[in-house]
Amino acid sequence: MIKKSIKAACSMALGAVVIFSSAFCMNVSAEESSHAELVSIKNIGGKVTAVKNSDVEIDEITQEQSNRLKKSSSLPSYYNLAELGLSTSVKNQNIYGTCWSYGILSALESNIILAGNADSSLDLSEKHLTWFTFNGQDSSSDTSLYAGGDTFLCDNSDCYNYGGDTVFSLPTLMRRYGALDESKLSFSFDSDDYNVDDSLRTESDIYIENAYYLDSTAYIEYDFMGSISDQGTLDEAEFNESLTAIKEALMNTGVVDIGLYVSDAVTGSVDNDEYWNGTYNSYYFDASVTSSKRDNGYRSANHEVCIVGWDDSFSKDNFEIQAPGDGAWIVKNSWDTDWGDNGYFYLSYYDIGLSGITVCVAENAEYKSDGTTEHTYENIYQYDGVGNGSYQFYDESGDTVLAANYFSARGNEVLEAIGMESLVADITVNYDIYLNPTSSKDPTTGTLAESGSKYCEYGGYYTIPLESSVNLSSGDTYAVVISITFSSDGDLYYMYPCEISDRNDSYVTIESNSGESSIFCNGTWKAITSNYTMDGYRFGNACVKAYTNDTSIKYDVNLNGVTDVSDVTAVQQYTVGTITLTSEQIEIADANGDNAVNVQDATIIQKYIVGLE
Repeated sequence: MIKKSIKAACSMALGAVVIFSSAFCMNVSAEESSHAELVSIKNIGGKVTAVKNSDVEIDEITQEQSNRLKKSSSLPSYYNLAELGLSTSVKNQNIYGTCWSYGILSALESNIILAGNADSSLDLSEKHLTWFTFNGQDSSSDTSLYAGGDTFLCDNSDCYNYGGDTVFSLPTLMRRYGALDESKLSFSFDSDDYNVDDSLRTESDIYIENAYYLDSTAYIEYDFMGSISDQGTLDEAEFNESLTAIKEALMNTGVVDIGLYVSDAVTGSVDNDEYWNGTYNSYYFDASVTSSKRDNGYRSANHEVCIVGWDDSFSKDNFEIQAPGDGAWIVKNSWDTDWGDNGYFYLSYYDIGLSGITVCVAENAEYKSDGTTEHTYENIYQYDGVGNGSYQFYDESGDTVLAANYFSARGNEVLEAIGMESLVADITVNYDIYLNPTSSKDPTTGTLAESGSKYCEYGGYYTIPLESSVNLSSGDTYAVVISITFSSDGDLYYMYPCEISDRNDSYVTIESNSGESSIFCNGTWKAITSNYTMDGYRFGNACVKAYTNDTSIKYDVNLNGVTDVSDVTAVQQYTVGTITLTSEQIEIADANGDNAVNVQDATIIQKYIVGLE
């Protein structure tokens, strides 16, 4: 199932379209701030909008749109990624509620193919993504490797039938779980052994770098209790803008993951339905058309599929209910090829259940199923394994809110990018990197090494390359500080970019240890520990990641992390036979590359130290 609010603990499974739980999310800001109010965040036409507890909507966030998806010079009337070999084949989720894994991985697979880094035979493991979403706890002593004990929970239910959506899948993929080749782990429908060996948890054959939430052509509004109060399509101008953006995403980034409401006929459980046309394999959900089986026409998404293309000329008369206009999305389902039109169907542009429009962007690396993909960023540092978790808070007083994570370099590395997330659109991300802070609570006690800013039009998950990379020596401590702001009705809001657990830890479990994260609010830095709470909600680590690549320090003959006169001395002593060097050290000491270590190499290293080489 799909939802885009901040943040409802709502899960649905599709096998028999069963709703397992639905709890409306309330967005509560910190108890330390006297200016904050109890608020929620709603998805109004795909644009996240803040709503106060009086249910009076704050104006939608607006800002100059400076980083939209690449515009297409012209859009054809018909486009189909599947026909172009830019989408993977139709899969079969069988009896399981795993549509959410199939939908998002199909989008990721298509993006990899479109980038030229794999062909259409690419197949990622939905079983891996599903299992380790709900079994994510990692026991590594260094919790910054794979986010420690963080995991989503499925209420002791069968995780394959609990359901999910992009709130589950994207944090898991960003954690570097879930993108394993199907050949290494596939569903076996004739076996009762559904458990997965823990050794596969941290394996991933490709990494996701970014995911964006696009505006939908439809809107859905909720009352304060979480019930749908209104539903429909956007006005003509906004509708066309969203329609165009989705088409551009299909051409620029590949298959687009979506959520929609599916009725009984689509699942095959009845022969007749208001919304499904078996002749044309078409579907159009209109809440104004109801039957005695429904108490009202409003329905939120309960199934996750993906758009592979569009047909502007698909007649409005080809739907069971005549649509307001022509045009249909070409949609790939996950119910095998004997359903619909060889596994595909046509969805009206005007369907009002369409939501959760999600675009995936993988790292630009040639895909290799044997685990040898040369990743853009080799190393990840992180403490958040479930994203923001159950909720996301913000402060509407305008007071500065910052969050920091403290990491220790595992080797000689270069810090090249950071990662963050926000379900709110039109945000500004500011970041600072501090080296070797003397306090694990106040990062500014370190040396400021890099600062930067990025505007993000869409909500989602971002990998942000640093404007200048930062060199790290093994054992260096460094802090990544982040702030996320957005403006509404002329006021500035700060997000709390931290994990948050629901009051009963029924949706997620999060692990936070002393010295890992801190938060700045009300003018002071506070350490985040396992019992840090705000208004009864448990706060966890900062949701900010760091990405590095290994580097060998030039001419570091004695392998101590620096190049200095001791390396010159080592070369000189080796040439006269007073010390021995390992084969690795000999390779480093051969500064001129003539396969011999002699006085010429010592001279080159000496010049390098004083800046003459």
